[in-house]
This record gives sequence, structure tokens and C-alpha cells, in this order.
Amino acid sequence: MSAPALAPGPAATPRATVGFEALMERVREIAGQCDRCGSCLPVCPLFAKTGRETATARGKVSLIRGLLEGGVTPTRDLFARLDFCLQCRACTNACPSKVRTGELVSLTKGYLAPATGRPGLSRAIDGFLAQPGLVRLAGPLVRSYARSAIRPVIEKSVLKPLLPSVARMEGLLPGRRPARSDGANHRGGGAGGPSDGGRPPKRGRLKYFAGCMVRLTYPEVMKATIKTLRDAGYEVTVVDESCCGLPHWSHGDLDRARKMAAANLDRLAGPEIVVTDCASCGSALVDYREWLAGDPEHEAAAKELAGRVKDVSVVLAALEPSPQADAQQTNAAQAAPDHPVKVTYHDPCHLCRGQGVRAEPRQVLRDAGYDFIEMKGADICCGGSGTFSVEHYADSMAVLEEKTKNILATGADAVVTSCPSCLMQLEHGLKRYGGDRKVRVIHLTEAVHEARRAGARPAGAGTGVAKPAQ
Repeated sequence: MSAPALAPGPAATPRATVGFEALMERVREIAGQCDRCGSCLPVCPLFAKTGRETATARGKVSLIRGLLEGGVTPTRDLFARLDFCLQCRACTNACPSKVRTGELVSLTKGYLAPATGRPGLSRAIDGFLAQPGLVRLAGPLVRSYARSAIRPVIEKSVLKPLLPSVARMEGLLPGRRPARSDGANHRGGGAGGPSDGGRPPKRGRLKYFAGCMVRLTYPEVMKATIKTLRDAGYEVTVVDESCCGLPHWSHGDLDRARKMAAANLDRLAGPEIVVTDCASCGSALVDYREWLAGDPEHEAAAKELAGRVKDVSVVLAALEPSPQADAQQTNAAQAAPDHPVKVTYHDPCHLCRGQGVRAEPRQVLRDAGYDFIEMKGADICCGGSGTFSVEHYADSMAVLEEKTKNILATGADAVVTSCPSCLMQLEHGLKRYGGDRKVRVIHLTEAVHEARRAGARPAGAGTGVAKPAQ
């Protein structure tokens, strides 16, 4: 590769934690690892639907190499082409050289943003999520509106014709969900107190990092996670509201993402395992070691944190299953007629490829007594990917339609997943493409909590023995 032709410009201002030269050195390093073999093409969900090479990792690397060599001009069109990505990491997983295309694209967008600007919707969402107080205040309003009778009227009469992007985002909001996760205090702090029933922790202490989307749209998931972990004998401390920074990193707002990561390092300091029930948040917390590489103040802490972050499925899978697991399926059906018996599972991209967690959610569902049915293409992206489903709605729906068909083909009563963005997307897909079939979309901890409550036995009960959550 010839010498880079990038001239110092607006983007050459040193970054808050990692300087411009270090950023561009990393861009050159990653781009130089691509051998142009094309292994990324057949696994790219967007290439399968559009046939556009620029949707693939190889196409994006070619554009970035052109930028480095001076043949491609920094423009809004270039930013948009790089932004057309699900960040599903299927390309990296299939790549013989394991080229980290997601990191490469985010860093390059970080270089381009000062000159080309970022999409307005991304800027608005990033600004909102950077204010924990606003997120906390907006939660009840968003949930009340999503379940209100006025919602369809506003959507059809105002939003859809005037603000199509906002209308799409509004259409993805979840509808009314039953309040099934009783008995859990989910405010900040959360360790000990009445919600723990005065029981001393049998298995140790955990810090629970609840992401923005769980707090905003799925508080019942948050309650189910806390309740399930406490019933298993853990003392759970809920970390104060804060965004993990992944939306900002993905959108090229690198400075703000790194500042948010540094703040979360302080919140999560300590010896405890950090539990997440959002695949994207968990992946981001692990990736802080890359975000903050070369930062003398935070690099070591970021690497240490990565070793303590566990998805909730990993913690639950370490528990010995209850001897009554086989009977819980029948008990559940008798206790609640709409309780799912047959379930399938959708792998969130940031869990199966971002954290390498695949077997544990399936084990947890089987241990809980469910009849588990494997789905075709379970680890193929559902097309959500944060704001992608809003900004590229038609392409997102093309990916989602195939995922919905695979869900329906299992004959399952419910599809379980471990990411709030996936929950929203799958609910939308089943509403749009599911026809008369009624298939519930639930989080893993909701599924476990329902089964445990129906079986009248707490998680891990029976032996009182737990394998360590390593």
C-alpha cells in the first residue's frame, strides 16, 4: 500500500484520549490486513439483499484504502457508504485474517465526521443518550406513549406523512407487554434491603449494568434479571444510569464514546463480576480495551474490566439445574395458559460474535424446562442494529423478513433473545410478517423467571451448588 495522502485538516486535532496520529496508524494497520479474498461477501446480510459490494467488508476496506492513498475524497457520500453496515461482525468471524472491520469503520467515521458531519438522527440520539437524567425522565413517557390508545392516531395522522424517519422509529417501539416480573426493586443501588428478603448472599456479589434501551423500553426485563439473580443467591448492585457509549462509537463520535467509557470504568471499579442483559452493552464494556488502547490513564483498567464482564446467561448457566426442570414445562402450562412451552432462540450479534457466547443461553432455556427448538440461521442478524432500522428501513425489513420466516418455521410459542434492540426488531417483524400467528418475543431472563415462578422453585434450587461463573 502506498503512503497515505491524508493531509492535516479539521480531523487532525488530537482526540481527547488518543491522538489523531494514533487513530490513523490504527486505520492503516487494520486496512492493510485485508487480502481482498472475498470471504466476507457470502456472510454479509446486506450484500445478500442488495448485491452491493460497498455493503461488504471488502468494499468498505477498498474505500478506506482509497481514502488513505488520496484517490477517494472525504465526502458525505463516503460517510454514508461506510455507515451502511449492521455492525454484525459476521465478516470478521468469516475472515481468515480476522480483520476488525467494525473498528476500522468506526475509526474512519471518526476521522471523517468533523469534515463531513454526521447524520442528524445519529447526532440527536447520541446527544440524548449522553444525558442520563434525560434517559431516566424519558423512560416512563416513552412507555406510556407506546402503550397508549392515541399512538396509532398520531402515527397515521402526523408522523408518517411529515416525519418518515421519526415515524419508523415510533413504529419500532414495543407494544403493551404483561408485567410478569414481580418483586424486584430496580432502582440504582439495589444491593441488600427488603428486595433481597434479608437473605445473605450465598454465591457472592454482582454489579448489574442495565443499558439505556432496557431502562427506556423494557423495565420488566430489568426486574426479571434482578429477581432471577437474587433468587439464585446473588447480592445484586444496580449501577447508576449510564450509557455504554456504543452508539457514539458506532456513529464515529469517538471523543464522547471514550469519555463515557472512562466514566463507566469508575462506576464499575471493584472485584465484582459485572453482569449485563444487553448483548450490545456487554460487548461495548469488553471492547473498552480497544477504545482506550494507548490511553495511559485508562488502558489498564479497561483491560481488567474486560475480564469481569459476563452476560447474564453465562452466570445462570454456571448454576446447577434444578432437579424439577423436566416437570416445570408442564407446571408452567398449567399455571399460565399463555406461558410458552416450545421456544426458539435468536443470537444477538454482539453476544455470539462480540462475546463468543452461544451455548449458554440454550443451556439455560433447557435447564429451565423449555422444549427448545433450534432456528435456521439463528445467528444471522435480524437487521436492527440501533438506528440502522430507522435510517435504512427497507433494507432492514428485507433482512428481518427472512428472520421472521425462520422463527415461524420452528413452530415455537416464543422466540427468546438477549438484546433489547433485537427484542424491538423481532416484535416488529412478527407484527409485520407473522400473519395470524401469535409468537411472543421475550428476553432470556423473562423466560427463566416465568419458568421458575411457574415451577415454584428459585433458580439453582435443589442442590444449592453452583459452578463458579468464570
